[in-house]
Amino acid sequence: MNFSDPLPDDLLQLEAELVGRPKAEPAPGLRGRVLGAVRAELGRTVSRRSARRSFWGFAAGAAAAAFLCANFAMSLTRDTDCGLRRRLETADLASAAREIRAVLPELTEREALRQAVLLRAGPPAAPIPVLHGRAAGHHRVSAPKEG
Repeated sequence: MNFSDPLPDDLLQLEAELVGRPKAEPAPGLRGRVLGAVRAELGRTVSRRSARRSFWGFAAGAAAAAFLCANFAMSLTRDTDCGLRRRLETADLASAAREIRAVLPELTEREALRQAVLLRAGPPAAPIPVLHGRAAGHHRVSAPKEG
């Protein structure tokens, strides 16, 4: 069917009836009621419940921001050398592999070397101080007195 063809008489009559019927108008006071309700909602004070919701929303957002910052900082730390990276020396790796094989003789030499490389891979996340004495939890134990 081509839309440029003229409509049949019964459809033309139906179209004329639909166009000529009266339009429904909103109630006369509807506009005022809607505007008054909107003004009342916008001017209402914040309830305790919505204040609690806004606090927890803020707390969740702050926690998410802190988590993202910590994650970003740790990623930068892992990718930054800062002169802390240990040099991988073949003799050092070989001695470490021998020590690993001494503790775990069932490992192959290749697996022990792999474990030695893994143990020395990458810098620590932060420099760790070496504590000596009482701060480290080491207490001197004196030999029992004879006599």
